[in-house]
Amino acid sequence: MSSRVTKQLSNYLATPQQVNGINAQAIDLGMLNSQDFDTTRRFFWQHMKLSEKLTYILFCSQQGEYVGIGREDDGSLYTERIQAPDITPIKRYAIDQRGNPTKLLSTAAGSPREDVWYKNTVAGGKPT
Repeated sequence: MSSRVTKQLSNYLATPQQVNGINAQAIDLGMLNSQDFDTTRRFFWQHMKLSEKLTYILFCSQQGEYVGIGREDDGSLYTERIQAPDITPIKRYAIDQRGNPTKLLSTAAGSPREDVWYKNTVAGGKPT
């Protein structure tokens, strides 16, 4: 039983790394422009639709612009965005069946660049 649990856990943990690899390749190949946040949001939304294992996918630029797609406990998806010139707050929106932002759900102060995940990513020099 232990080996089966280990295998399931390994498969579960591999999914986010595979998605990061796909996203990095799409950027490297010029298929995804990380500065085009609307396209990036739709690209991430497609990933989230394809894998229920994913809970959040995001991109944050060095300038502090940010786009992400998250999954609520009930399975519904939302998007979060910070865009220049107003680098705060983080705005969370409901999304429609096509992945487009609809209703503003909440705002939160702060900068993702201050979060541990961002600092670790910059220090490591690769997506996490």
